Amino acid sequence: MTAKRFCGHSQKPRIVTKEDCSACPFSDTPAKAKGRPCESRGDQVLSLACSCPKIHAQGVYSCDKHGQCVLQTEDRNIEGVKSCESCKARTEPAAEAVNVDEIAIIAVHFNPERYHLPVRNYFEWRHSLGRMERNLITVELSFDGHFTIHDSIKLHGGPLNVLWQKERMINIGLQHLPDHVKYVAWIDHDMVFDNQSWPEDAIKLLQTLDVVQLFETMTYLDNGRSETSTRIGAVAGYLGEVDKKNTSAPGGAWMARRDYLERCGGILDDNIVGGGDNVLCDGWLGRQSHYMQTYAGKLAESARSWQMEARQGFRGVGFVPGDAKHLFHGGKANRQYMTRAGILRRHDFDPSKDLVIDSAGLWSFRPGHKEDMQKEIAEYFAGRKEDDFA
Repeated sequence: MTAKRFCGHSQKPRIVTKEDCSACPFSDTPAKAKGRPCESRGDQVLSLACSCPKIHAQGVYSCDKHGQCVLQTEDRNIEGVKSCESCKARTEPAAEAVNVDEIAIIAVHFNPERYHLPVRNYFEWRHSLGRMERNLITVELSFDGHFTIHDSIKLHGGPLNVLWQKERMINIGLQHLPDHVKYVAWIDHDMVFDNQSWPEDAIKLLQTLDVVQLFETMTYLDNGRSETSTRIGAVAGYLGEVDKKNTSAPGGAWMARRDYLERCGGILDDNIVGGGDNVLCDGWLGRQSHYMQTYAGKLAESARSWQMEARQGFRGVGFVPGDAKHLFHGGKANRQYMTRAGILRRHDFDPSKDLVIDSAGLWSFRPGHKEDMQKEIAEYFAGRKEDDFA
């Protein structure tokens, strides 16, 4: 597989290869990190040419223990010259400690139709977190004053708040992070991970990246827990060059560095019928957002603006290996993934004019404004039928 990296130049933000960078006047390819197989080995001081057909250069390093330069390997068999690999005093550096308590997990629960399966899924998913449950921040929105989750951040909504609030509620959760948190995961509460070391794996990746998708594949379950289908995660599919038709899973579970999210001002949150995961994912991968072609004009402008901001100084995106099981909550067809954006196009939706943020921090329609659009969106939620087993 050809190695890829993100080009953050404002005129051509995209995923590129090393060959692309070599001819680019704006190239900012970082120097290759020097390996340190021993605690005593210092920086490389010289690179020797080598006539060996398999090895083109031989590294010479300083050594604190021996007080002299050493070769990295014994490839050249130079008599009297020490190498790290043959050194009996070699000491492997200690692995960097990973502190999973530096992670906060944000989950959101809003259920305007009071469906039962999303509630069941929340508690099953929460239990599956195991040791990570203590890191959970749940933001819950109720439209009738009835709350399901005892320790949630409770938000009260009304008729003007019946729209897709998921990303807005995640951003509210970001405002409640403890000071010690360095990494933020936001996970749909229908995603159960097979890989129980996902917190450690994600933190290790985020030492050099800004964002990771928390699974490699997603397996859908029916209501009887039988597996029905599997999709590759969007990041694994794109970086592995196997997602030729862009049919991979763009959302579900992400984790990012807190400092990166704060630099972006949070995640994009003004798509009020859902689908924001597609724009976030495409922005991080640096690929053209075909999904955005279905957007209303002003919403598309807002999305492109966020993507450009999110790419500034971006260090890249990766994925955590492993499968995530998707718990059942109604048929996918009822979620109207391919048609819901049409509601906003028909009413020429403009987030800057049609929405306000209310006292709870939620998106709210402007009173008396585009009431036909408000009615259609309320009907969309009723049509999701998340308790339908069909």
